[in-house]
Amino acid sequence: MAFKSVLAIACALAALAVCAGAGDLPACDFFKIPKGYLEASNGGAGNLKCTRWGSLDEAKAECLSAKGCDGFSFGPSGSGFSGCLKKNRAAGYNSNAAYSGYHKNVMGCCGGDDYTLQNGAVCSPSVAVEKLVSQGKPVKQSSVDFGGFPQRAVDGSTNPKYGSGSCTHTKKQRNPWWQVDLGATYQITKVVITNRGDCCSDRLHNFEIRIGSKSNSNLNAWCASGQKMGPGETRAYSCPMVGRHVNIKIWDVEFLTLCEVQVFAKVAGSSETYRMLV
Repeated sequence: MAFKSVLAIACALAALAVCAGAGDLPACDFFKIPKGYLEASNGGAGNLKCTRWGSLDEAKAECLSAKGCDGFSFGPSGSGFSGCLKKNRAAGYNSNAAYSGYHKNVMGCCGGDDYTLQNGAVCSPSVAVEKLVSQGKPVKQSSVDFGGFPQRAVDGSTNPKYGSGSCTHTKKQRNPWWQVDLGATYQITKVVITNRGDCCSDRLHNFEIRIGSKSNSNLNAWCASGQKMGPGETRAYSCPMVGRHVNIKIWDVEFLTLCEVQVFAKVAGSSETYRMLV
């Protein structure tokens, strides 16, 4: 009984940890982003601070203490390390092997086999599972016409007929858009879109998908652009990115209709307990 009491106190004090007994995931602060990871740093745009660090530990400490810092990059430059703290985005690990990207741990230390933990611990890839994280989440769109409310795209139905009452519809306008707030930051894997099939399917053209932490989608990185879909088509777009907001926008004067949008992400374990720690 005494041991359980001590464990309960420890759990209450651990701000960035989840207590679930002996099978807990190990504690860590950052994930190392693998080479070629898609979440970009927009060429340095949005950097919170650029500096020369004496060590990787110093860089981690500054990022943890800096408000708005979600990640950073670093690499050898002369005799020390250099890089930038990234505001509300992951630091992209590009083709320059001399530099590495790091992102704050938001997955309970388990991002699956795509990540290496920086405290030397290893999470089993089997713990990370792909899960639908968009259904029923808060949504909005640029306008509403013909009763096509934005919630219809996350109602769980992929029926492509507008008469089914499960497709969205904006007014005809310049650059119409739709957006879902996932409610937390996720390691997104793919976005699946279902187009209208009974008529007007050609309206879904020249559209883009953007993902990131900003509610203003223009500040987020794009996953796909210049896309179009066929009548009643359901298509999966690979989007290995970190983000909370997913936005779909047509670059034209057009109506935007979506019969379903499904956002999938890697979630550590099947329990919601491990979904989001910070």
